[in-house]
Amino acid sequence: MVFTAYNPAEALDRDKVRGLIGDTVSTSYYLDDETIAAVLTARGSVLEASIECVRRILAKIARDGDYNAVGISASRNPVTMQFRDLLKDLTALRGQDLDAVMFVGGKSRSANQATIDNDDNVDPVYYRGMDDNATIPEVE
Repeated sequence: MVFTAYNPAEALDRDKVRGLIGDTVSTSYYLDDETIAAVLTARGSVLEASIECVRRILAKIARDGDYNAVGISASRNPVTMQFRDLLKDLTALRGQDLDAVMFVGGKSRSANQATIDNDDNVDPVYYRGMDDNATIPEVE
């Protein structure tokens, strides 16, 4: 079982998954690199792999159980609840692109070229500078 140092600056999918599930401490990690790599291969996306990894962590916590002076307890409530909430949050992100970047610029170049190439295109009635009438003479 290998844990490669977590580096959020790297664009590795493994580190993205570790960041999303919060498994970033090398001294006490839940999943090793091989497990995360296998899940990434099977699921294909960082989000789906993160959801599967949280499910595996929950299963691991359920198998381990708590030991105390009285005996065995099956609670592990705070950690279990944290990962259940995380699973709910990650599942709610389905259908959203985590790497999406907002485009603030009107039409893309390809959409603009498609408009130019379209023979049936009707030019807009309103355009920038349409009220700038340079033909009106100034009153003296």
